[in-house]
This record gives sequence, C-alpha cells and structure tokens, in this order.
Amino acid sequence: MKYKRLLIISGSILAFVALCVTLCFTLFRTHSIVLNFHNETTIFADEANHLEIVNSAKIDTRMPIFSLNKTNIRNALEKNNPYLKVINIETAFPNKLIVHCAEREELFCIDAGNELYYICDEDLKILNITRTVGFLQGNALAIEGITVLNTGASTGDEVDLYQGENVLKVLSNAFAHSNKNASDIKGMFKSLSLVYEYNFYTCKMSPTFVLTTYDDFKINIRNAESFLATKLNLMLAIVPQKPEYYSTHSLVIDINPGNINEQYIAFEQNS
Repeated sequence: MKYKRLLIISGSILAFVALCVTLCFTLFRTHSIVLNFHNETTIFADEANHLEIVNSAKIDTRMPIFSLNKTNIRNALEKNNPYLKVINIETAFPNKLIVHCAEREELFCIDAGNELYYICDEDLKILNITRTVGFLQGNALAIEGITVLNTGASTGDEVDLYQGENVLKVLSNAFAHSNKNASDIKGMFKSLSLVYEYNFYTCKMSPTFVLTTYDDFKINIRNAESFLATKLNLMLAIVPQKPEYYSTHSLVIDINPGNINEQYIAFEQNS
C-alpha cells in the first residue's frame, strides 16, 4: 500500500513536470517579435523589412519566451543593423517580444585615416564608413584633432578614440540639456576641432572645442570638460543677438561664463 501511494505521487509529479514542459514549448514558445519605433524613421519606415531585421538577430523561436537572453538579442540587433538603437525589450506574455527602438541619427564624421571616415551617432556608434566627405555638409559634424585607435572597426562597433571619446559624449549631453538635438547641432556648425591647452588654474592640459559655423565663424570653448552645458547655453543665447556680426567677421571668441560679458562689451566698443 505504501509503495502504491509512492508510485501515485511520483506519477503525479512526473505528469505535472511533463505538463509544464509541454506548456513551455507550446503556450510560452516565442510566437512573434515586433519592432516598436519611438521616433520617425526613414531607413526603417518600410515595415516590410522589419522581419529581415528581426531575423538578423537569429533568435531561437523554439525556446520559451522567458528563457531568451535579451542582452544577446539587443547586441545582435544593433550590430547587424547599425542605424537601429534598442531602447528596451519587453516581454508580453505568453509568447510575444516587443522591441522598443529608435533610428540612430548621423552626427559625427571622424577621420579614421587611410582615407576612411567613420560616420557616428551621439553614442559614437559607427553607422557608416565612407571614403568621401563632400556629401556630408549638413549631414554630419566634421571632427578634427582626434585620433582613432580602432582603425579596423566595422559598422555597428563603437569608435575608440584617443583623448576625445568622453568629451564628444559630454558635448552631445550638453547640447541635449539645451534642448538641441543632432539635427540642431549639424544645422549650426560644420566642424569641431579638439585641441588641448594648458590650464593655468588646474595646472593641467584641458580640452578646447573650436566650433566652426557655415559662415566660417569660430567659437572657442575652453576647458570643455567643465560646465560645458552652461557655456553652451551662454553661446546659444548670445550668438542670435548679433547675426550681422557673426556672418561678416572671422574672429575667435572664448565662450566662458567668467569673461563673456567683457569680451562682448569689448567688441561693441571697437566696432
């Protein structure tokens, strides 16, 4: 009697396990994967290629939805589709994945040497590699004075820079705090040079941004790693005040919180 009861309990457990396994590979088996874009797209506007994008991640749809590695899916999607930015991946039970994403926008054009140029977004993700820069006017901000370390990189990789990777990301974040997106930046400036100068206050070498407008007016922002958002706000507030001056003079002005008023007054006295 004792053994009979044990067999019944064991059989019930095995039946329950079998039922769970069956449910995992039927009810919870990955049925659909959809892309949900959070911005307007041009490259991914045609929904017909969404299936091709999903297939590029080589997701094993035979597996239960909760057993999929979302980090691997994100990396595969972004590597194989450089202009795709995965925001997050949502699991919609019982068997659906929703990939929340956005289309990356070209922002920086970085000289990688050997007549190659990396076209990157604000995250320094390489979106495209080209041998010409003539068509880039207005499409990407030409970056000068920065050395690329991973010259053999491919699209989908993140560019590795010597002295410049952090400050370029700081620049993007600072513009974002001023409610300026990539299109705004490209519309205002055609190139950015990064130079390092000795800072007498910190006794260290610090980066200086030299932003050049389409009128060839240059704006120096010294010590660019410190209070950059504040300096950009000052620059954006002052530049529109004298459009005739900024379009007819090639004069380098240092945009700094401490001396911008004095420099502006000095110009008006001399004009």
